[in-house]
Amino acid sequence: MASVLLTKRIEFAAAHRYIKPEWDEAKNRAVFGLCYNPPAHGHNYMVEVTVLGEVDPKTGMVVNLFDLKRVLLDVLEEFDHKNLNLDMSYFTDRIPTSENLARLLWAKLELQKDIGTLHTIRLYEDEDLYAEVTAVAGLDVATVTRRYSFTSVQDGNQGREWDCFVSVHGPIDPVTGMVTDIGALNRLSNWSSISGSNWPFLFQLADSRTCVSCSLGTCSSNLQGDGAAFVRLGCSMKTGLIFGLLMLCLLWPAVARSAEDGEAIERTVKDAAMAAATFSEARDKQSVLKLYTKDYVGIQDGETEGRDSIEKWLSDYESELDKGSTLRFIGAVSNLQVRLTGSTAWATYDYVFQAIRKGDFEAQDSGQCTALLRKEGPLWLIFHEHCSKTRSGFGK
Repeated sequence: MASVLLTKRIEFAAAHRYIKPEWDEAKNRAVFGLCYNPPAHGHNYMVEVTVLGEVDPKTGMVVNLFDLKRVLLDVLEEFDHKNLNLDMSYFTDRIPTSENLARLLWAKLELQKDIGTLHTIRLYEDEDLYAEVTAVAGLDVATVTRRYSFTSVQDGNQGREWDCFVSVHGPIDPVTGMVTDIGALNRLSNWSSISGSNWPFLFQLADSRTCVSCSLGTCSSNLQGDGAAFVRLGCSMKTGLIFGLLMLCLLWPAVARSAEDGEAIERTVKDAAMAAATFSEARDKQSVLKLYTKDYVGIQDGETEGRDSIEKWLSDYESELDKGSTLRFIGAVSNLQVRLTGSTAWATYDYVFQAIRKGDFEAQDSGQCTALLRKEGPLWLIFHEHCSKTRSGFGK
């Protein structure tokens, strides 16, 4: 009978600090960055435990999920709401990195024979970073994966949200307890500026011990459907590179924008983003609609809109104001980045949008937008905009 993989997720909370007592503060900070800061920092960890086995013909199960959950809870009780540095003797002479913690969980779960054969343990520090150990690779190596999210346009069409998963696979350093320096990877990638400059990829080349892969795909919330690109950089036994950086620009070469056009584009984007906040005072629909082309099509949190739907929203809001509504809006735009290419341009920005009623806070939205603009005569007008609310929380 064929073997089947069964995965169970479960959460626990713990605190840790990266520190080598024999090193001075300067070296600790250089190697561990913010993870060195005293006294410690905490995570709501999520562990995925995958077991391998044949399906029992009587029960139809590889292992009873109730039994697997009970075993996991029993094992994790030792770690839950603990300071790993101070409360776990295992970490007296080891740094409680995710890689080392995943290895320790493996050692403890491997003793539980009634849950089947361990296949993989994946330990998430948060939704963007996890370490993974497997039976196939052995416990001296691990894979560390970091997710970077950004917004970009494609082929001059509407903007999309992208996730780039950068994975580094290699031996766990016996001194630092890490496969790779996540802080250095974050600094190299600098996705906040990449998203603003439309740089879609970053690959990190490590030394001869590691392999690096990067998968790039649209977020699952994207209405255009999921897509993905996968690149694997093979291990080279001769390279002496510690970190090399390769960036590919999907769309446009770098083009210097004129100061005048750049200011006009920024003004259009800001005026459009702040339109709801200013409309309650001006009551001028044309001052808003004139910012968009006649063929404007946008996507706001998955809903398609055009000039007519914007006009309807403004009319409905004006009607509510005429009836004495006290609802007002406050908006703010930040991290506005503009790229100009001839008679077209695109801009990305973060927004915060608050609803106020009778002077009291009622609701708030925040997120990211990508706007495409076209020059019509002396004016820069928006012909497409894609906005998505900020995501939060773990997928269970």
